[in-house]
Amino acid sequence: MNEYGRAMLQAAWIRAKRGDDQVRRVCLDGAGACSLRAAISEANALAGADTITIGGVVYTTTLAGTNEDLNANGDYDIRSDITINGVSAATSILQANAAPNTATEKVLHITTGAGAVNINNVTIRNGNSTVNTLGGGVRIDNATNVVNFNNCVISGNRVIIAGNAFAGGLGITAGTVTAGVAYLISAVAPDIP
Repeated sequence: MNEYGRAMLQAAWIRAKRGDDQVRRVCLDGAGACSLRAAISEANALAGADTITIGGVVYTTTLAGTNEDLNANGDYDIRSDITINGVSAATSILQANAAPNTATEKVLHITTGAGAVNINNVTIRNGNSTVNTLGGGVRIDNATNVVNFNNCVISGNRVIIAGNAFAGGLGITAGTVTAGVAYLISAVAPDIP
């Protein structure tokens, strides 16, 4: 489902209301709308802490992943201090694919040095990591300061790599994670020979 609306950029506050997966470094397109990928890219490029407000929309990664860390395709790569505020976990949904177990990357990748990241009122689902061994839904890399999940659901994610797969829903290599009313449901990291 796509919802097109006005996107606003004021003092590092970005509103993403497009449900499609648009690649742009500049958030606003010709129609005055912004995709979540474009909003994250804009926030990654700006100095300081940024807030992205998303609507009650399903945001699906549709650009084939190449396992890069610059937010160009595949998972959403967060590289700076970012807060993502959804409407509710029931309506603001971040997903790697509409169908479970079919994506080739996770949903969110919080990269080394991202700093303080806050994810509020969203569902993160249908991540299916086939190239990394950690975090099918969310991967949090070394040296990330703090990641907070509030009123979030992380569900239907998995890591599927022969002989070395773990943390299907949420994988953390280092840092601090807090969860205020967060649910980790149906995360799979199967033991594959």
